[in-house]
Amino acid sequence: MLESRHLPHIAIKPPTPEQLIARVVPVLVGLAVVLVCILLMHGAGGWDEILWAQQLRADISSGPWDAFFKVVTDAGLYCFYALFVGALLIGIRTRRVILRALFWRYLVAQMFGAFVTVRLLKMATGRGRPGSESPGEWTGWKFDSAWHSFPSGHSADIFTGAVILAALCAPAWLRYTIWSFAVLMGLSRIAVGAHWPSDVLTGAFIGGIAGMLTLRFWPLPNEPEGLSSR
Repeated sequence: MLESRHLPHIAIKPPTPEQLIARVVPVLVGLAVVLVCILLMHGAGGWDEILWAQQLRADISSGPWDAFFKVVTDAGLYCFYALFVGALLIGIRTRRVILRALFWRYLVAQMFGAFVTVRLLKMATGRGRPGSESPGEWTGWKFDSAWHSFPSGHSADIFTGAVILAALCAPAWLRYTIWSFAVLMGLSRIAVGAHWPSDVLTGAFIGGIAGMLTLRFWPLPNEPEGLSSR
């Protein structure tokens, strides 16, 4: 059996409140700004997200990108699931508190963001999915998943994990890689005809806020000096 001393050691330094803000808030503000612009343009009779999303789906469904986006949208979440569960298992094996703490904060953020908040909004707003009988319409309280378009649960899920990981990453290129993957995941929800752009942006914002607030009010613990420098 693999001994804990043979497992690779990666030093993890919890972000300070200032680092958390600097690494995460600009992205969340960007999501909010784009969402507000979409809503304003739609309300003013300008750019129509419904027509745009339907045209995008029509273009993709007849080309080679359809299979790609279907794989991304189905498998993308499991990359983050595997990463955080792996952190928990390695943390148990090596007795690293910070790795176990990373998993529990991810789980709590998911519960409050992607699970509770998003699920309640889905049922309360009753927005028709692209493939429903009333695509894009807001019908009020619904239990049928065909009217659970707003907000996107996948987007909330992936951005919860992206925020927590990005907050830990000092190198900018690594944060950009994480954000790019999350954006690709969100785009895939539109490309496969599961959501509208505002659904994705709102879900991403909710998940991101859940992840940031969890780290802000339940910070990751610092590792013992000897362990972090090993």
